[in-house]
Amino acid sequence: MKLSETPAALWVAACLMLLPVSIIFIEGCASSPVQTTIKSEQVLIVSVDTGMQIWHDYVVAHLTDGKVTQKQIDTVRNAYNDYYAAQQAAKAIIEKVLTNVSTNQADVDVANAAVDNAKQALLSILNQYIK
Repeated sequence: MKLSETPAALWVAACLMLLPVSIIFIEGCASSPVQTTIKSEQVLIVSVDTGMQIWHDYVVAHLTDGKVTQKQIDTVRNAYNDYYAAQQAAKAIIEKVLTNVSTNQADVDVANAAVDNAKQALLSILNQYIK
C-alpha cells in the first residue's frame, strides 16, 4: 500500500515512527546545531502527529454527514505526503552529518526549513477544514 493510499490512522502511525528515530540520533550528538535541529524536528513531528490525530477523529465523526469531502481528504493526503518527503530528506541529511559523511550545517538548515514549511502548510490546511 502506498502512503498516498494509507488511511489517516496509519499516517499518524507513520509520524510516530519518525519520533524514535530522532530520539536515537540525539544520543550520538554533543550539544551542537545538529542536536538543536533534531530537537526541533521532534517538536514538528509531535505537532503534525497531533494535527493528524485530530483530522482522523474529525473525518471519522463527519465522513457520512457531508462535512468532509473526498477533495479535502485528498488535499490533506497530498500535504501530508509533502511533509513526509521533507521529513525523510531532513532525516537523510542529519544521518550524513551524524556519521561524519557530511558536516554541512547549511544543508541541515535548509532541510529543517523545508520540513517546517511543509508542516505549516499541512497544519494550515487542517485548520481550514476542521470546524
